Amino acid sequence: MKEFDKSANVLVTQAGLRNGFVITYSLGKMGIPVYCADTLKRSQTKYSRYCRQYSTYPSPHRDPDGYFDSINDLIKRHDIGLIFPAYDEVIFLSQNRSRLVNPKVLIAPPYENIMTVHNKTRLDKLCKQLNCNSPLTIELNDDSDVEKAFSQLSFPMVLKPERGGGGWGVTFVSSPDQFMKFWHEFDTQKHQNRLFAQQYIKGPLYGYGVLCDKGKILASNCYHTVRQNPIGRGTPSFRRGAVIEDIESQAEKIFGYLEWTGVCQCDFLLNEADGKSYLVDMNPRFWGSTAQALACGLNFPHLLYLLGTGQHSGAIARRTGVDVTSSWLWGDFFVMCERLFKDHGKLQTLREHFSGWRGAYFDDLRIDDPLPFLFYPIQKLLAVKSEDAGGF
Repeated sequence: MKEFDKSANVLVTQAGLRNGFVITYSLGKMGIPVYCADTLKRSQTKYSRYCRQYSTYPSPHRDPDGYFDSINDLIKRHDIGLIFPAYDEVIFLSQNRSRLVNPKVLIAPPYENIMTVHNKTRLDKLCKQLNCNSPLTIELNDDSDVEKAFSQLSFPMVLKPERGGGGWGVTFVSSPDQFMKFWHEFDTQKHQNRLFAQQYIKGPLYGYGVLCDKGKILASNCYHTVRQNPIGRGTPSFRRGAVIEDIESQAEKIFGYLEWTGVCQCDFLLNEADGKSYLVDMNPRFWGSTAQALACGLNFPHLLYLLGTGQHSGAIARRTGVDVTSSWLWGDFFVMCERLFKDHGKLQTLREHFSGWRGAYFDDLRIDDPLPFLFYPIQKLLAVKSEDAGGF
């Protein structure tokens, strides 16, 4: 590894999430000073050997003034050179970048560009403009939108919120009755979220993570989502590296058009009907499978650090790690337990999981930093994860 300047201190926010631990571990192992913060008093990342100090701050959603007071105090106290939000907090920070004592600590696109990919209706329009493939998406605001969905989409269809994580709020409906039941039960005011109906695409799910500089893709990592937690709709719990040229070409169009700078992740479904890749979601932040890239030799947090400190050489790293596997071990363990409870062929299920774990890179279990893995179930049992953990 080429020597680089490690003197810039990094602040990881939303550090209590698994993403936060992956970022902290991958930077700290490179010798970069990492400070961590979250709304949670106790979290898995607090116990990482690479977390120099763990702090708490008020919820940015409930107390934005208190949040910025705390974040700016941390920036000044620890002489922070870069801030890495581990999840959707990047959207809030980009929108309010001017409230940071040093706006340059955030390496992220302008808020308008973030919302172009974050808003499903706007993303659908952008795909059509650039001749990229996306499922038909309809925002549901009132009964007329429901009628529009019934007339333009066929069953089964997907209902999903604009913001969520780990498959929260995503459901597959196969009849008008199921649709209407979910539509009436989804409280948009309570969740401060919008609901969308989306065309159902049958086929395998692929993720594509990137680091860009002014629209140029500097690094990318593609992977097949083999298993998800929750099953069929959640966060990838077991993945395998892949190369899909159709995904690469569509991503180049989108990031080039937006002149994107920073990290981002795309979810594509490979349609069994026509063999084309359809963009179903874009996450303008670090993603739950960031560790898959680490397994392939691509350290996205480190590459973003180099970009943010002006040390990135401009070299391009693409198509690495085909067939390399990684797993969110706790998540995949829960998937295995659910399958053992529901499925026949229990021995085959055990073989499938244990053979997959053999040789896989684990997001959460690191032998040289084991305490976060051990604390995770305690964090779940104590129910210390805040209501805001899903992001904005």
